[in-house]
Amino acid sequence: MNADYVSLTSLDRAKENDALPASATAGLIHQENYVPDNLNDRPHLLRRTSTQLAKALRKIHTSWTWYLTSHILSLLWCAPIIALLVLNFENYIIGASAWCPFGHCFENASVVLPDGVSSQNELDKRDHNLLGALQFVAKAIEVWFTFIATTLVFDVIMILASSSRGLPLGFLLSHLQFTDLRNIANPLLYTSAREPETGSRRISTLPFKLFVVLAVFLTILTNLMGPSTAALVIPVLQYVQISHLPEQQFHAISSSQPPSGDEVFLGTCTSGNLSAFQYACTAPDYAPNLDSIASFVDSSWQDIIAPGFVQIPLIQEDEVTFTFNVSLSATTLWTPNRQVLRNMSIDYNRYGNTIMGANDSFAYKNMPALNRSLSTLLQRQGPSLAISGASACGAGDLFEITDISPPADQTVRCLDGRVTYDDNENVSVYTKCFRAHEGWSDTNKFYEFSLDPASGNLSGDPFSVGATFVSVYFSDKAVYFNKTTDFGSGMAACYNDSMALQGKSAPSCDWDKIFSTEMPEFLRNSSSNVLNTEYFLSPTEVIGSPYRVWCDTMSILNFTTYSLDTGIVSNPQNTVLLGGFPDKVETSPNIVVDPTWILAAWSVNPNSSVSSNRSVVNNLQRTIQSWTGLDLPSLNSSELLDFGDYYDQSEFTTLHYLTMLQALSMVDYNYTNITGANSKSLTASAAQPIFNFSISVRVWAYGLNSRTTILGVVVSILGILIVLLRLLLAIIFRKKKDRTELELLVAALEHTNRGAFEGLQHEEDQARVKYQILEGNEGRPLFIPKKTV
Repeated sequence: MNADYVSLTSLDRAKENDALPASATAGLIHQENYVPDNLNDRPHLLRRTSTQLAKALRKIHTSWTWYLTSHILSLLWCAPIIALLVLNFENYIIGASAWCPFGHCFENASVVLPDGVSSQNELDKRDHNLLGALQFVAKAIEVWFTFIATTLVFDVIMILASSSRGLPLGFLLSHLQFTDLRNIANPLLYTSAREPETGSRRISTLPFKLFVVLAVFLTILTNLMGPSTAALVIPVLQYVQISHLPEQQFHAISSSQPPSGDEVFLGTCTSGNLSAFQYACTAPDYAPNLDSIASFVDSSWQDIIAPGFVQIPLIQEDEVTFTFNVSLSATTLWTPNRQVLRNMSIDYNRYGNTIMGANDSFAYKNMPALNRSLSTLLQRQGPSLAISGASACGAGDLFEITDISPPADQTVRCLDGRVTYDDNENVSVYTKCFRAHEGWSDTNKFYEFSLDPASGNLSGDPFSVGATFVSVYFSDKAVYFNKTTDFGSGMAACYNDSMALQGKSAPSCDWDKIFSTEMPEFLRNSSSNVLNTEYFLSPTEVIGSPYRVWCDTMSILNFTTYSLDTGIVSNPQNTVLLGGFPDKVETSPNIVVDPTWILAAWSVNPNSSVSSNRSVVNNLQRTIQSWTGLDLPSLNSSELLDFGDYYDQSEFTTLHYLTMLQALSMVDYNYTNITGANSKSLTASAAQPIFNFSISVRVWAYGLNSRTTILGVVVSILGILIVLLRLLLAIIFRKKKDRTELELLVAALEHTNRGAFEGLQHEEDQARVKYQILEGNEGRPLFIPKKTV
């Protein structure tokens, strides 16, 4: 130790005081003995008690007891943090209310609340009170950690100060400043870690740089601890999945075959009815569905509220309901699958039996969370069919080409009037020609039925039409042409030559080339696997001549999640909703649809008629007249947007595609039930996925379901590491006792400057001056300036 830089001891101060002039000494004595009157007037007992308390607190603070207590408090901080981490990692479920002590609040809250709205208000009040209280808990944990971080910084300061390299003065009060975010921008924090710019020997500054990193890190961590703890301590009202089981592996959709089997339709249709093509058996259960849809659609278009908004009623399937997604802005119209809906109806029944304690065999049992939830979400994966956005309707003449390849059953039907937008949004009218009958392919089937003549409709609008004959063709291939192009297929010349031969196939018709020619992008999706429905109007006084309106339908298959919210308040109609679908699903290949599914949707047998008493027949025949008298091929692009009765045409198109959606919803699928025996042998693929069934409950719960909660986990784990770091430093360096800020202040005032700051005019240079703090006489801290030689 350099003798030139020893602080004054008590004896030295006494000697210096003796050397002072008598007058100065007398002044000091006078000042020491001066006590204000109000203090002298205090009771003797109060003065004595406060003095003893101060001595006791000082003794505790400077003893091993205080040092050990501070570490115990640090370790105890880990207990609530670890508890919160466990609660969030295990997705702990509280119940229908955030305040649900011992798991008891309202039993069966998802089914019925005792007093309806008042009970819900009581739950909300409990939740509000508890969530407010937990804010104070989070703040307390934050303050607790601030104490830990402050003591760690102070411990490191003392460790550096007692080392041989000393402590830069700029670090001495860092433990009082680091919680302020402004400390990060304090230049003294960074400049203090550098050596003073002198010609003396340089020493390593790595420990000081590490201290700067620690101080900055703890500044950020301390300020994040409050909101992070709040994210962990405050539960969230959320859906928590409590069961997820594979149930089925999909094999194939049955759309390419006629309906068959006893379980295809809900109600009276048997396998015998279906094998005999007696689809009128669906009438008791499904005809009212279609008629109610037609009535709602008619009401929407008659008194339209907003452009593109079409009202579709809820449709019942067993004990659940569903609806179609229909609007003018929709490009792809999806429909739920009724087979999946019937499974969900079974799920709903079993769920109800379970929470009422009436089911001992169902997989829901032993799930008390069901009875402690606000609602339960039943989810089941399954197929869904849709009408592609490329589908369209048109009106015009029919030209049929025959005698193509005798004796095969092959014809080509050409229909005028398909309005189409190209890639540049230019509108044109095309003639569509498609392969008809099974001579081309086994899938190309054809069925007919009729709609009885009607006059007047439910709203009293006068109209008169004869019978409407409906022909449903499925075709594997179709091509398009107009006055300017046939896209190189040769169909235009074939059409004209065959017309000259009164409909017989002309020698110029190279059918292989025609139907192998690839159509442009905007027509490609409507040139394969197309379901064509033709409505042929008999002549009447109103129409005057026969007329044909037709629509093509392209169907696609995808898989989605069906969801049923069992809450009576949130979903009183037991409506099943569909989840999302992949991007660009519209480009999926079209599937084969047997025309008999359309007959089943209409509840009509082949070559039979549908009564005009049904609203769907009435409304469809009224709106179909809006297409009559139009020569679509002669209209230019601007006229195409303003022809005929737009609303009636739109209503007709909507009605047609709703009957298609009704048919697609009926299509069943083949699958394998997954059991314990075959679960390991089944392999999922994109074409044959595995369908899972899951249960989620809406409850107050903890969990890692948000970014803020994950941040809270990270910050909390770092806080635990900080506690362990402080304990590790205590074990390694084993301080005898803690220093207090007052002790350091007194020692600094007692220190005599011996030129350590000579020539240092700037604050940054003064902050880099290093002092070693050792234990002097009477256990007092002693400041030893560190000079390099």
